[in-house]
Amino acid sequence: MWERACSRKLLIIQRIGRLTHRFREQARSHRVSVKLPTGSLSAATAMLV
Repeated sequence: MWERACSRKLLIIQRIGRLTHRFREQARSHRVSVKLPTGSLSAATAMLV
């Protein structure tokens, strides 16, 4: 009885691990880095104010 419960618990933990791993990989691939010249950054903040 305990063996069955432990193996079921292990399967659930493995499934959760796979799901979180998949989301982490997607988040890493969708990351975008934008580099702005320093002058345009101050101009953008001036427009917001």
